[in-house]
Amino acid sequence: MWALASGTVEVGESIMQTAEREVTEELGLVIRPTEVLFELELEKAGVRLHFVLLESGDMQIEEFDTGEIAEVMWMTTCDFYDKHIDEDIVHGLRYLRDKQHLVN
Repeated sequence: MWALASGTVEVGESIMQTAEREVTEELGLVIRPTEVLFELELEKAGVRLHFVLLESGDMQIEEFDTGEIAEVMWMTTCDFYDKHIDEDIVHGLRYLRDKQHLVN
């Protein structure tokens, strides 16, 4: 199952701090969150997703959480959606594709 780096906001943490922490913990990338692009409320699941634009100087993924993640790779959004069917990706990624929020 392909997904975006994600996690729960910890007490006293902003959305931007959560994005930075989760990407670093899960992917081993040092990033700088720049903007919350939009939010998606998933009422049935009782969660709100925040989609955050990130910047990174060094895009090398050297170490990631192998307890949670089996594979990490860079690809264009078009290549990603051409390669994977809905059953392979989580709801947030399907939402992005359907709403065309991601561009190459």
